[in-house]
Amino acid sequence: MDYLQTAISTIGRLGDKIDSYKSSLNLTNPGTTENLSKEVSKDLLLSNYAFTGIRADVTKGFSTNPWFTVSHAFALGSQMLPPYSFSTMFGGEPLFLRGSVDNDGAVQAMLNCAWGPNVISKVQMQLADAAIPSMCQIEHDHRGKDFSFSVKAMNPWYEDKLTGIYILSMLQSLTPKLSVGVEALWQKPSASIGPEEAALSYMARYNAGDWIATGHLNGTQGDVIATFWRKLSEKVEAGVECQLSPVGLNRSAAMMTGPKPEGLTSVGLKYEFAQSIYRSQVDSKGKVGVYLERRLAPAITLAFSSEIDHPNRNAKVGLGLSMELPGNDEMIQQQQQLLSGQVPAGQPAAPSA
Repeated sequence: MDYLQTAISTIGRLGDKIDSYKSSLNLTNPGTTENLSKEVSKDLLLSNYAFTGIRADVTKGFSTNPWFTVSHAFALGSQMLPPYSFSTMFGGEPLFLRGSVDNDGAVQAMLNCAWGPNVISKVQMQLADAAIPSMCQIEHDHRGKDFSFSVKAMNPWYEDKLTGIYILSMLQSLTPKLSVGVEALWQKPSASIGPEEAALSYMARYNAGDWIATGHLNGTQGDVIATFWRKLSEKVEAGVECQLSPVGLNRSAAMMTGPKPEGLTSVGLKYEFAQSIYRSQVDSKGKVGVYLERRLAPAITLAFSSEIDHPNRNAKVGLGLSMELPGNDEMIQQQQQLLSGQVPAGQPAAPSA
């Protein structure tokens, strides 16, 4: 018994020394593995913004605390967006809910529950016809003082055996600027779909303040993704993303034609004007794209998207209009304050996914 008490006491003192040493380094939370390169992949490049055809979004808010809005979205000439969809959002502390249904009856729902300032659980579901597979995703995130941990399950199911996709990831700060992480993926589809697969990925992020560099390595397949972001001035940002794969970036094509090393480099630029945001992108395959978002009035935003594929002689153009209709005088005042860069006292920010 004395040996056990001595071992526990030794482990406790060792833990205290580690905590004291980490506190002396002034480490900060590194963010999540999902947002490892968000400055480039999510905020700069056009993958989350480009669209084709004509679309219109009308959003009406009914309250701000809790946050409650309804939206109608219309699209014409788009292969990705449904002709019509209706969505609603409800958010407060600690829950945030969002749901949508389109003209084909496809239903999407999301629930976020914040158990504390740094602990959140998420559930996403999609129900559709046979052409679009249904999906269920459960996720839990924990953000510590100097680390982030996440566990995710996609289409989890147990019938004779466990099936689904399961992902564990962790990102740890080593210095105030450098953080490293690891992600483990285990996939067990049903016997009719494919065999069991497992993958291990490694990642790193260096944040120097006005520039950020990230790297992601798939240890199983050898894929490498590297990004570099730099803030050129108060209103101008630039970034580059490089993807290298020894078997090809398109997995389905590689299975038919055989593995072939392939790479893709994309360069993006973002410029923020007083009432508009301009984004442009060019990649090593000859594609050039631009996206312009202009606020015409406090509640009206116009968006223009264009892409030219020079090697394939193809062009895409999109035009969008968004209207935000506040439900009362309080929301109108809050909207004007947000446009001027102020946060209304006592009012929560709009919930985010």
